[in-house]
Amino acid sequence: MPAFSIAQHIYPNALTLPENLFKLSAPTAAREAEFYLHLDATALTLRAWAQTGWHYFRLADGTVKLPPAETDVLACEAGDTYIAVSSGARHFTDSPTVARFIHLRDYFNADKLATALLQHIVAQATPAGVSCGVLVVEVR
Repeated sequence: MPAFSIAQHIYPNALTLPENLFKLSAPTAAREAEFYLHLDATALTLRAWAQTGWHYFRLADGTVKLPPAETDVLACEAGDTYIAVSSGARHFTDSPTVARFIHLRDYFNADKLATALLQHIVAQATPAGVSCGVLVVEVR
């Protein structure tokens, strides 16, 4: 039976993400973070909301969708991936580069994808003093 696998990373390296970056929450929670994500493991659905960052939904076939700021409930199946990139990576996410990276690379592992995407963002001349985060939720 498919299940959600979650990985989140931040640059510069930190032991924990800032509390207001990503929140996995109930769909009625107050919106104080850049991203909220509600996962229903029983129905295998997700609902995402992005305040200032960018989020993407990569289907199992490699198609990348840019969901609206607040998504309806999305039904997921094995191989689908939700990716959120914080506003600290604005210099990088304003171009189609993130979508291209997500479309071309599939590590079949949420942690490996989050690590590789964050390294790719940082390699694109991340301004000094800027932190950015990546959240990957994969359906396995």
